[in-house]
Amino acid sequence: MKLSFQHANPDAGSESFLIRCERESEHDQTACILVDAGPEVDLDAMLDSDEYLTAILLTHAHADHYLSLAENHRDGAPIYATEATASMLETVLTEAQRSAATDLGDPEAVLGALEPITEWASPLSGVRVAPVPVGHVPGAAGFVMQYEDDGGEQRTVLATGDWTPERAAGNPGLDGDLGVDVDALFLTGATNDCYTDALTESIGTIAKRAYAGSSVLVSASGLMGVRYAYLLSHLGERLDRRLSINLVGQAAKLYDDLGYNLRGVESIPEYEDPDALLGPETVTIAGPEVPTEGSSGRLFETIQNDESATLVQILGGGDPPIASARCTMYDFEVVAHPTEYAVDELVEELSPEQVVVTHQHGRSRDRYKNKNYHAFVWATDDRQAYPIFEAGEWSPPPWMTSEGIALVRNGGDPTQRNWFGTALESADAGLLLPTCERAEPDLAAEGLDVDALESRLSGPSGDVTSPDYETNESAESEPTPTEPAVSASTPEATTADEADPNADALTSIHDRLDAIESHLEPEEQTVEARVVDAGDGVTMLRLLDTEDGDVPDLKHGEEVAVTLRESAKAEVTSP
Repeated sequence: MKLSFQHANPDAGSESFLIRCERESEHDQTACILVDAGPEVDLDAMLDSDEYLTAILLTHAHADHYLSLAENHRDGAPIYATEATASMLETVLTEAQRSAATDLGDPEAVLGALEPITEWASPLSGVRVAPVPVGHVPGAAGFVMQYEDDGGEQRTVLATGDWTPERAAGNPGLDGDLGVDVDALFLTGATNDCYTDALTESIGTIAKRAYAGSSVLVSASGLMGVRYAYLLSHLGERLDRRLSINLVGQAAKLYDDLGYNLRGVESIPEYEDPDALLGPETVTIAGPEVPTEGSSGRLFETIQNDESATLVQILGGGDPPIASARCTMYDFEVVAHPTEYAVDELVEELSPEQVVVTHQHGRSRDRYKNKNYHAFVWATDDRQAYPIFEAGEWSPPPWMTSEGIALVRNGGDPTQRNWFGTALESADAGLLLPTCERAEPDLAAEGLDVDALESRLSGPSGDVTSPDYETNESAESEPTPTEPAVSASTPEATTADEADPNADALTSIHDRLDAIESHLEPEEQTVEARVVDAGDGVTMLRLLDTEDGDVPDLKHGEEVAVTLRESAKAEVTSP
């Protein structure tokens, strides 16, 4: 038996690849399995005239993994996916076809070939595949593939697809304890060391603004919107203070397709009046993630001049966020990938002979060449077909030195794995793998810092703060428009109204001091102040002398509450 791989789109996302399993006998058909069908995949150019597509494995319903499904489906091959991904694929393809700049082909042909699986499926004699949960997004799965070699032994391959160790709206994360020795690991190497911090910070900001009485619009992609509804609903239950959550448009359709039924969440696939979806202490979730069009665009038009409203943009690292409006604005880059440490832990736990890095380019890809994985590491960027198992043994990359090959082959711990695969009695032998069934709610397993959220959203007595009360400690920890609390993936909030400089200054003061949530102490003093534009987006208040000369003695860094009058003067209340 000869096992080989070939990148299908190394110049695009490099998330798609072809695995071939060739038998010694000329009468046996070569198994050709395509993992994901992203942009710039041309299967006709990859397959020889005597080769046929055996199956397509669809890891999840993100566009960069299904974009060329219709174009590359051929030979009557099944398209395997989890039940969750299969349940929403029609919605996903229909919306993508409507909005895509390029033709995605015939969705009906894809849906006709779709075969949802929960356990082992055999597209060809001697070959079987099964899904395993990998977190990332609802419905996502990696695939375990087993091939029977010429001696009757099973060789095991794992293709992770995009993954996280954390759950995704109940979809279990990838666990290195699969219950089977993995010989070859096709590893999505994308990492994000700030993912869980950004997730926690964004959820905390949304909840805090809503609990403070603001109408909060969350703009996010469809599946990310479903995830935020899931997290906010269960967070409200944990705090015993539920939010009213409206899930709108595409996110609502996916929510319904996936069969969620969460407390406080109303699914609204279609609507006529945007105003009816917004209100105090209400979180409205809609797409796209930058609200320039679609449902989130219509809703943003409704709140952009409302100083008491809030926009929270959940970004995937693509288009820049909207940065100008009179409402309070935050943006977070929330990209569901594991930390680099988690990647290393997974490889160490699985202890494969082969590691093939996918979904990476340039330096991000090359970093894996120097990993001490005790495995043959393939971090390539071309379309060449490389054999990884041949003549009864696992093959090293052709560029490795004899010393490097010996180091890998002698560097593993034979007590940790079977270096020549796991022999099964037959292809039908039972092998229990983790299931892709939705798990019971667990916010910590989802990647949230629950203790930090409870501290941020709780008052001095341990109860959730009421909309009109906030401790000084919690105010200091709250990210503000001009002073983000965490770098790299933290919120940036801005307000502006270039057409009216005075309104711009007043809005900036309002946002910076968060007057809605500020706690007014019993002793107050009211003085007049003049707005000063200090340039570079900095707005200051200059306190004016009173008739009795009694001006508050304020120190640098001290927090005060500001009440804005319609006369464009400001009351500064000293704590």
